[in-house]
Amino acid sequence: MPRVNYNDPDVEDFYEDSRDGITVSPTGTLYMYAKPCHNLTPVAIINSDIEVDILDEIEDWYKIRLPKTFGVVGFIQKIYVDEVQ
Repeated sequence: MPRVNYNDPDVEDFYEDSRDGITVSPTGTLYMYAKPCHNLTPVAIINSDIEVDILDEIEDWYKIRLPKTFGVVGFIQKIYVDEVQ
């Protein structure tokens, strides 16, 4: 998964419409995938209670971005993300 160059002004414009969310999991660990599919190898294993940017949604999945210090983008099931208003 390519990293995002946050120094590029177009990147901030692209993600301007993102929504905020917080990951939730009863087990404390979640898997993030490159595509919205369980049959793939996860691109990241993340903890619960992490703030994320919700970039898009496809069926039962959110496309999310981890905090800017990581810059990782991937998919996680909607049931594991609470939107923050």
